[in-house]
Amino acid sequence: MKDYHPYQFLMLALAIAVLTVGPATAQTERYESLLKKQDVYCGPSISSEDCELVKRVANRIIPVAELPHELHTWPPSVYVHDQKDDDGNSVLNAFAHPCGGEVDEGMPHECSPEDEPSIAHVHITKRLMDEVIQGREQRLAFVFGHELAHITQGHTTRFGYQWRANSELAFLSFGRRQEMEADRFGHLYGVTAGYDSDEMLQSIFRFIELDLSYSSFEGLGVGHPSWEERLSYINEDNRPHWRALNTFRTGVSFLATEQYELAEACFRDVVAKYPQSYEAHANLGYSLLMRYADGLETADVERLGIGHIVVGSFTRRPESLEPDVRGVDTQLWFQATTSLNEALRLNPSLIEAKANLGIAYMIRPTGPETERARALLDEVVVAAKNDADMDARTKAAVLINSGVADLAAGLLKSSHEQFVGAETQMNAYVSGFRSSTDATVHGELYAALQYNAGMLFETQDNNDAQRTALGFFERYLSAMSPSSTWWPIAYKKYAAIGSRLGQSVKSSAEFRTAFKPKSRQVSGVRIANDVLITLGQPREELGVDFGKAYGILANSVYEANLLQEDTDLTEFDLTAIAGVRVVATHEVIAIYIGEGGPEVEIRDLGLGTTVSKLAVGQSVSSLESALGKDYEKRVIVDPQRGYRFYRNAGIAVYVEGGFIGEIVLTQIPVMHVIEAETE
Repeated sequence: MKDYHPYQFLMLALAIAVLTVGPATAQTERYESLLKKQDVYCGPSISSEDCELVKRVANRIIPVAELPHELHTWPPSVYVHDQKDDDGNSVLNAFAHPCGGEVDEGMPHECSPEDEPSIAHVHITKRLMDEVIQGREQRLAFVFGHELAHITQGHTTRFGYQWRANSELAFLSFGRRQEMEADRFGHLYGVTAGYDSDEMLQSIFRFIELDLSYSSFEGLGVGHPSWEERLSYINEDNRPHWRALNTFRTGVSFLATEQYELAEACFRDVVAKYPQSYEAHANLGYSLLMRYADGLETADVERLGIGHIVVGSFTRRPESLEPDVRGVDTQLWFQATTSLNEALRLNPSLIEAKANLGIAYMIRPTGPETERARALLDEVVVAAKNDADMDARTKAAVLINSGVADLAAGLLKSSHEQFVGAETQMNAYVSGFRSSTDATVHGELYAALQYNAGMLFETQDNNDAQRTALGFFERYLSAMSPSSTWWPIAYKKYAAIGSRLGQSVKSSAEFRTAFKPKSRQVSGVRIANDVLITLGQPREELGVDFGKAYGILANSVYEANLLQEDTDLTEFDLTAIAGVRVVATHEVIAIYIGEGGPEVEIRDLGLGTTVSKLAVGQSVSSLESALGKDYEKRVIVDPQRGYRFYRNAGIAVYVEGGFIGEIVLTQIPVMHVIEAETE
């Protein structure tokens, strides 16, 4: 079956589409005439109750579904088993594929000859049954109907939408369309079989409870729309709510990838529409603080005399009472404190806001207020220890920052205890990694802990402690980007300790050469009048933003072009006025920057790292200096034009004649590669 490929549909973002159907009843007896015996193969780890549940749902839904093509035999085979990943962990999944591949737990599977219709499969895993379905038939009805619809609508055949894609963005567009289509038909099958629509929705809300969802921006990387995005098309009356929730989640994604300016825009939008959302106020304050901290220079950190912070937020102070301070953006500091104070006004017990206020006092523009910082952070540490729901990553950050405050106050024993506690939490955090973002955050926590431990041991006047401090600083210098604000300070301390001990140390150049930087993702650009266009932004907002940027010119100078038949993949061409083209389905999925377009800021991960800028017309050497030489060759839209895709940064670059010819901001799913005919 070399022409057929397994096509998995992860059920981490299920939602339903709006349907107009006749009255439905959940009474099973009304549908007895539709029932037929459907074979369901259950692995040895599947309980008899779950096996019977799947059989019952399959025997109700399959008879009401129709197969409008002859590329598969009918009905499909159904398997329930304990699927494992490469590390031997159970997978939470449900998927459909045409045939082929070994099935876990030794269950039978069938494959037909190439010249015959393939025997389609529906697979449901044990972990999904255990954690999502939980014995509830209505939940399973939607999941099963969704997967069955992938088969009936031809998504698993060689003629399915995605097999016709000739570029990465077309593939992405087809995939998102298929998910919407499977939602629509899967819901119809369930309702027709007598299941209650509202009860079926509980499968979605269970995914939410398990935190198995993602934003529109994150969804671009896996080829699925976010469930909030889908729900915004289901419930018209509550569309503003779902859109705001999606915007909030997108803002959180931007925070996780250190895109603070884009996060700020998201939370400002949520606060404007829902001013009582204290979480949005707190995150807006955090976004502004991180922008402020990014702007601190090495001299500012030396003047403040503090250790390496890992989180932050600020409280408001009247600007007229503060003197001018060199090198820092005090306005951002004041804006951040305004948002944090509002968050605490709405919810005085919000731990994250209090923790960030403590850090705010540590890095106040005119100098740290150590005692006020310690009072807040001590309160947060006690609350964190008693909060069973707080994750290990957050607890580690709280303890590190509390240790920094204690160290600044000269409380060495207390500082040491906080750092040891942070290390314990970090070890627990490692065991719970779920993504590359988790690993990145852990790396930043680890680096900050090395720096602060180095400062702690540096204060002790004996050679053993000094050698220990030297080791901590060396590990920090190896782990952290040399463009970080704290890095030059760490190297100065490292070299000074080595000199005092009469011990040779590595040169700054050795550390810089060995370090392999990871760039922050770039997911948006500013056009005229400071208007921000971002990946994941709803398509319907583009016209409004273009109008804000270019006024009455907007409608006359850009064109909307359909890029591939049978898709809603549309290009909005603003080349003439902005040097930019925006590609969207339901939301923005790519931003092309050509000649005359805005510069793209490249920044390493880590607080306070320096900025480099990319622009069309720069040399390949400038590109490689900013992003390195590690890239994938991918096709974005034109199959005859190959791009260098830098996945960590979310940037694709077309190189022509040794120079940058075009820059594209996009997220391309890892699972699909279309080879370019040329680069």
